[in-house]
Amino acid sequence: MEYLVAENNVEETTAEVATLPERISIDSKTDSSAMPYALISMLVTLAITFVLIFVVWRRHKGKFSFVLGGIATYFVFFLIGGPKIADLILGFMPEAVYSNNGVKILVGGLVTAGFALLGRYMVLRLYQSRLTKLADSTSIGIGLMTMEAAVCIVNYFSYVVFYSALNSSGWQSFIDKEITQNMLDTYVKMYEYEPAMHFAILAWTVIMLLVHLLASVPMYAAYKDKISKGWYAICFGFIFVLQCAYYGYVVGAINVGAWIGMGVATLGFFGYLCMRIYLKYYAKEAFSHIRESEEQEKKENKLPRFSNLSKL
Repeated sequence: MEYLVAENNVEETTAEVATLPERISIDSKTDSSAMPYALISMLVTLAITFVLIFVVWRRHKGKFSFVLGGIATYFVFFLIGGPKIADLILGFMPEAVYSNNGVKILVGGLVTAGFALLGRYMVLRLYQSRLTKLADSTSIGIGLMTMEAAVCIVNYFSYVVFYSALNSSGWQSFIDKEITQNMLDTYVKMYEYEPAMHFAILAWTVIMLLVHLLASVPMYAAYKDKISKGWYAICFGFIFVLQCAYYGYVVGAINVGAWIGMGVATLGFFGYLCMRIYLKYYAKEAFSHIRESEEQEKKENKLPRFSNLSKL
């Protein structure tokens, strides 16, 4: 592909001049709807996250230390561990194997789903002596969910900043900063995003937020031997399907409709099974912290009885 060298009068000495694809003009602006879509999606993500946290915490008030455990788990196993290990494995494969989309989807799905399950199990092991209620597990889920939303919101914010800068000064402003070609290529991808894709990302984020919360139920129940340990494998299977849908879209094997459709269908089936477990074993724990608080208050306000007053 031919490239149009930006006319910025920068001398080529030791650094290579960053260039734009010729299909993009140096004074091009972004689609007028792109920034509002990104901004709306960012605010909706924030609102949905707060609503989910409020609803879950209201029903099953947990402990902030468990939330911090969920946040740390997301960093280690979701944000860094899974994707990095998947890239490392693919990097050791021969080019003929690595270039196959099916292999990329399979490796990406297996590794990221495996790390997700491992992370949830490890944090339960870490807190095993303090696990007494489902609220402890949902607190971990809230930590994971919070980080999932935070990463998405930061990404949306970067889109808003980029669109604003591009509309203000055009591509010339980026090239004048002598940025690297890789960074400029990233901006080009952001520029060529279909505005409606921001809503697709929003839908995927909501799916993952709910998965983090829903998985708190079977993972805790299996850990406490309420249900079969085979539920670990079932949870892995559902997360694997979700990750395969994601990687399938990333490598171009499926379109955005199939990606989100697979996510919604998987979430629906997984959510149904999780809710059955919840209603059977843990529904009675809902609002238990309020009942316990009221009972404690009654005990503290209760007057002592003196059975021998009649003898006075």
